[in-house]
Amino acid sequence: MDPKKDSQRNRLMGLGDRSLSKSYYPELRQRLEELEHFRELLNTINDTILFVETDTGRISTVVGAAHSMLGCTPEELTGTVFADMLPPHIRKHADALFAGKREFTTLEAEVQPPGCNASVLVELKIRVPSEDAHGPVIIVARDIRERKQAEEEAKRHSMELETRVRQRTQALKQANQAKDEFVSFISHELRTPMTSILGFTSLIRKKLARTIFPNMHNPDEKTIRDQHKILDNLNIIMQEGNRLTTLINDTLDLSKHEAERIEYTMRTDSIVPVIEQAMNAAQGIFDAADIVLQTHIADNLPPVTADADRLVQVLLNLLSNAAKFSEAGSTVHVRAQTAGTYVLISVEDSGPGIEPDMQDAVFDKFTQANAARKGSNKGTGLGLAICRHIIAAHGGRIWVESEPGKGSTFTFSLPTARS
Repeated sequence: MDPKKDSQRNRLMGLGDRSLSKSYYPELRQRLEELEHFRELLNTINDTILFVETDTGRISTVVGAAHSMLGCTPEELTGTVFADMLPPHIRKHADALFAGKREFTTLEAEVQPPGCNASVLVELKIRVPSEDAHGPVIIVARDIRERKQAEEEAKRHSMELETRVRQRTQALKQANQAKDEFVSFISHELRTPMTSILGFTSLIRKKLARTIFPNMHNPDEKTIRDQHKILDNLNIIMQEGNRLTTLINDTLDLSKHEAERIEYTMRTDSIVPVIEQAMNAAQGIFDAADIVLQTHIADNLPPVTADADRLVQVLLNLLSNAAKFSEAGSTVHVRAQTAGTYVLISVEDSGPGIEPDMQDAVFDKFTQANAARKGSNKGTGLGLAICRHIIAAHGGRIWVESEPGKGSTFTFSLPTARS
């Protein structure tokens, strides 16, 4: 007997350097039983494991779910050439798979073992032994038909969902366009008669106040009270008519902003003339309310690229709101300064302030500042929403900092002009 071969055989059996004597038969039987149990365990898995000889490419051992997956018994598969199971476009690369330097390879293929009628879509995990190792190529085949079917079903549902989303988006777009057209039509139709109503109301008021009432001889106290009442009612008509006109104009303006139909005339210039123009236009409001308007403009402000008329509109809205909510004798501050690559313009009042949970909402349409501030001033609820659109179109943003009882500061930023 060759001692060297005996030693190798003993190590393979787990006996170390011990000789194969009768005393080790029970241990050997136990090892064989363990191997058999392991084989039975492998036969219960859902995958099929193939052991392929590297030199011949033939299947030497089959364990697992070969019959249920491939429709062939392990005995029928044993001895067949593994490459014959593969589709032609992969079969021609079978030798390269086994001879490649990659130790692990994964691919998907529709296999059909020779002599079996059914073809099965499987995922093949191929383990090739390294160059310095010996042993068969181990291939684990997993049936992926259900997984692929689920993937196709998910893909189909996804495509259906995308189609429904596109259809819904298109429907919403059409509805939004119809809404914009309706708002524009109604606003135009309302603005024309409102102009006539306000014009005739103003004319009637002037005629009564300057011509008719002064020419009434010796009116009694009741007549005088009625005259004042008539003039007061006409003033109310004028005020409410002007408010409705503002609402119509703001609605049209906001509708154009939301539809991105506003044209901006952008020019690069200093922001100072814009601030001065807005303050001059608003000065009458502050004088009538006995409120002081002060400016604090930093020196050497960089130029900005902007539509001056639109920025005046923003500042007038902020100044008008500040005047509404400020007490007589108070001061409203307008500041302009540089912060990095932006110019910041702010309007600060000493009014009742805005609750924290309303400070973002005041920029939503139809949310009035007086709903957030404790005041009774009326507004359209569109001014700040329009301001946000205008500032966003300039590449900036607008926000408010406020504390109830301590006033509010509305600030908007504008990027400085690129040199």
